[in-house]
Amino acid sequence: MSESIVTEEMKSWLNKELNRVEFDVEKVLLRRYTEAVEDFDPRWKEVMPPSMFTAIFTEGGLVQYPFETPPKLLDGGGEWEFFAEARLGDTLTGVRKIVEYKEKEGKLGHMLFVVRLTEWTNQNGELVARNHSTSILY
Repeated sequence: MSESIVTEEMKSWLNKELNRVEFDVEKVLLRRYTEAVEDFDPRWKEVMPPSMFTAIFTEGGLVQYPFETPPKLLDGGGEWEFFAEARLGDTLTGVRKIVEYKEKEGKLGHMLFVVRLTEWTNQNGELVARNHSTSILY
């Protein structure tokens, strides 16, 4: 394997807050989402469907890092866990951290896997959802 491209600056960001975002669960947004996916379950008038998390908060290539990275990016996938309902009127706060770097040689050359953890809490501090996602940089 080639020499590691994980710098001391990159290591300094492990398990530190990368960014924070707030999101209000609003009636119009719930209605538009359920119409778009044609899921008219009446509980979605008061509760945010879990699938809405994955649609709205998918990170893909939109993540910006506070350090220099290889120029090309692939979405390495992710997984979600849900702990509580996000209800109409809730304010959700997502806090993203980098939790791991992995390196691998592949057909694309030397690849860096950046694993992130985003935890979503409501205005009461209750954990609503957790997302692990990976970017592959090369």
